[in-house]
Amino acid sequence: MPDTESVKLADRKTDKILDKSQFVSIMTLMKDYETSHPWLTFRATDINEFQPNLWVMLGESMALCKELATTLISPEISDQLHTIYLTQGAQATTAIEGNTLEIEQVKGIYEKTYKAPPSREYQEREVQNVLGAIEDITRHLRDGGHFPITTELICNLNRKVLLETHHDAEVVPGEIRTKSVIVGNYRGAPARDCEYLLNRLADW
Repeated sequence: MPDTESVKLADRKTDKILDKSQFVSIMTLMKDYETSHPWLTFRATDINEFQPNLWVMLGESMALCKELATTLISPEISDQLHTIYLTQGAQATTAIEGNTLEIEQVKGIYEKTYKAPPSREYQEREVQNVLGAIEDITRHLRDGGHFPITTELICNLNRKVLLETHHDAEVVPGEIRTKSVIVGNYRGAPARDCEYLLNRLADW
């Protein structure tokens, strides 16, 4: 920190020059992630910047969604589609974390026609947990329930997904992490800011 009585740092709102005490105050209030992960702003792109062709495509997409939502199909076809989307979604989600079960095996787990060998029981458990979490959400929505995204909901789903699975010792299912993590070359947001960021995400 320079010893001069004022610091030539422009206030983003007023463009005024801040003195040393004001600068220290602002830096104290700043969250760590604002320096390490400044792109986490939780602000959507300004819709005034959208080009006309994008608005046209959005309108077409909305019309197609409404048409599909009101299209009558038989219960049998509905169940088949539900099974396809559910099992493919669960297979893709668990594959991200290294699960090697194939789509037909995942379908078998869902329909209770497949049992993994002992060496892969942990992978079956991972799939069961994800299927269960998705089914809980689907059941709630089918019953007409309101499903707001909250920090509590995210933690509860995390607890269900990680129940009785293999994970690092410092990971506590359903609880926000308290240690730093690195995935490949990417460093996660500072642990001390995670709860704040999760709340911001849910509000957004």
